[in-house]
Formats: sequence, C-alpha cells, structure tokens
Amino acid sequence: MYLSSIEERMIKGEFGAAKALALKVIVKVGEALGAQELVEVGHAHISGVSYFNVGDAGLEFIEDLVLSGGSVEVFTSANPYMVMSDYLGVGHGDGVVDKQLRIIKALDKLGVKFYTCAPYNVRPPRLGEHLAWAESNAVLYSNTVLGALSNKEGGPLALLAAITGRTHKSGVHLLSNRKPKVLVNVVGVGEVELGFLGLMIGELIGERIPYILGLSFRSTYSLKSFLAGLGTTSNTPMAIVDGVTPGYKELVSDAAYEEFFKISGEDVKSYIKKFSSDVAGGRGLYLIGCPHLSYNELVSVLKMLIDEVSSMSGLPDLSDRELWITTYEGFVDRGVKEMLNKLMRYNIKVIGSSCAVVSRLDLLKVNYVVTDSSKACSYISRLCKVPVVVLPTKKLIKTFLTGGLSLSL
Repeated sequence: MYLSSIEERMIKGEFGAAKALALKVIVKVGEALGAQELVEVGHAHISGVSYFNVGDAGLEFIEDLVLSGGSVEVFTSANPYMVMSDYLGVGHGDGVVDKQLRIIKALDKLGVKFYTCAPYNVRPPRLGEHLAWAESNAVLYSNTVLGALSNKEGGPLALLAAITGRTHKSGVHLLSNRKPKVLVNVVGVGEVELGFLGLMIGELIGERIPYILGLSFRSTYSLKSFLAGLGTTSNTPMAIVDGVTPGYKELVSDAAYEEFFKISGEDVKSYIKKFSSDVAGGRGLYLIGCPHLSYNELVSVLKMLIDEVSSMSGLPDLSDRELWITTYEGFVDRGVKEMLNKLMRYNIKVIGSSCAVVSRLDLLKVNYVVTDSSKACSYISRLCKVPVVVLPTKKLIKTFLTGGLSLSL
C-alpha cells in the first residue's frame, strides 16, 4: 500500500505508539481488502461502547489506549452506551454502572465529543466528505441521504481511524463501488410499514447496494426508520433511493443488476406477522427513539404527549410501565426541560446518550417492550429475549397513557 510521507512517519512511531499501532492495523486491513492507499476522514464514529457490548476486555483496551498516549486526530463521536438510570426502581447495579462510567471517561480522554447513534443529527457530514463510521443506520443515512462516503466500519477499526485520522480507501470510498447490484420496486407500502420494509429488503440484498423505486417519505423520521431497518438485516453501506440519494441518476445510469425484486404492501404485512409477540402483561417499557430522535423530533413527541395528557380527566395508573425517549443529551435544553416538567407525574423519561437496545432489559425485570421502531423490535427480541410489540408513534403514546395494549400494527 502506498503511504504518504506523514503516514510513513506515523507508522514508524514519530507521533506516538498509539498512532503507530493504529495505523499498522488499518494498513493490514486495507491491504487484505485490496486498498491501494489510505484516505483522510473528517469524522470518525465509534460503535460498541456499552459495557454489555465490549465487556472487561473492551474496557481494558480503551483504557490502555489512553495510557499509551492515544488521542483522536479528527472529530469523533460514539454510539450511545447502556441506560444507567433505573426502570421502575430496578437498576443494573453499581458494579456494571461503574465500569460503564470508566468506558465513558476513557473515551472522553481520547477526545470523543458526544454519544448518539444518529451523529448526522448533531454534525451532518458534507457532500463528498470521507468518514469512518461504524453505526449501521448512520452509515446508511450518510451515504444514502447526505452523499458522504463511509464504509460500514467495525467499531474497533473506527476507533483506530479516529486516532490516525485515516481509513483504507476501499469499498464505497471509491465512486466505482457505489453502483447498485439489486433493483427493488416497492408498491403500496404505507408509512408505518417502512421500517419493516427496510428489514425485509435487508434480508434480500446482503452486502449489495440496492436501487429502490417507489418509495415516498412524509418525514425524515420515516426515512431514518427505513434505513435503520435496512441496516439491521444487511451489511450494505448504502442504498440508492430514487429521488433521494444525491446524484442517483448518475449512479444508476450504467448499473448491471444481479437480481430484481418487487415488494407490495401485502408482502410487508405478511412479513410483519413473524414479529408478533405474545404479551402476558407485567412490567412494560415503552420506547421511542431508535435511532435517536433529532431535536425537532424530540419536541414533536413531547408536544404529542402534552396534548394527550391535557385531554385526560385524571392521572392514569402507570405503576407497571415507563416511557423512555432516547436522544442526544445536548438536545435536552431549557425548553425541553420545561416540557418535561409538565409530564413529570407520568413515568416519562428523556434519556440522553443512552440506548435501550444495548442495555440488559431482562436484568431490569422488563416483561415486555412496546416501540415504534422495527430496528429496536428486531434487536431487543433477539438480544434481550423480551417480547416486543410495534405500534405507530401516536398509537404508542395513547396506549402508554391509557392502557389497553393492542398487538396490531
């Protein structure tokens, strides 16, 4: 692999042992993938920072990087960590929380700026900017919607890219590799089904880039939900969505498709049935914000909640359930806190920089989850072994406040 003079000096250790080790690993990975050179990145985003993801070995690895003098070279963010607040009076325990705090402290020392699974909400990348992002929904959003360039990096490799400011120039960093291999024609799929459509397409395409026709999105939230679903069941770094992806006409102009799929609304409804869960009652967690809400989305959800409670005649019995709304903690400003004050009696929490998916909900004695996210549904049912029901956002809010859980989408 060709290295610039600065990269040669870095790999020889002139900028410290941490940068030298990090660059050696990136070069080895790049050579294995056929990369001929490195590319400088403007933003690195690390995944897998929950203690339940990385365990003691990951904690020690991150702390060792700090001890060896490591620090990030470029703007760096990271995925959310485990939820450290309690749920209906049950917490994860001081030992686990202490280790999570050590991970955050070490990452802060390395130079991580913030924690969210939606870094594009906080620092949107520029068109054509090279990134080293490891979170699947963020990679898909940056490539598909914003026209940035990022492979779906592994969490450790994204951390090493942050330390060096570089990654291997391969995959979709090269325009020649951003061509679609699969054509998907979507017909009659409703707004609330888009997340599951993403899951469904992801299972069909694997690592290949799809060109998707027939989609329309009423909001950024539904677009995020679709891409989050797609990233949950596939390894593709991007989709080319007709009318959405920057330069999509050029990208598909000479495409050679390996497969064609037509997906109808009825196909998606049939697919959704396999996610049906039997909920026997007990302690429920209602979840909004997977991926994390943007500031405007957060305010919109809080307004819906305030409108709903204002129309109620009394305080409902919420002793068996909580509502978590997850977002970037920097969005919890004075205005948001004032809105939350109006909801303080209703077991509603806005949780910043954390994620229910990377928490052990079973250890918190959660009996079932209700969410508006197909991504959360897929992960929580598999990782936490907790039954999950998916409802549209407005119906979820009404069900949380009034009870009477419905299992139908």
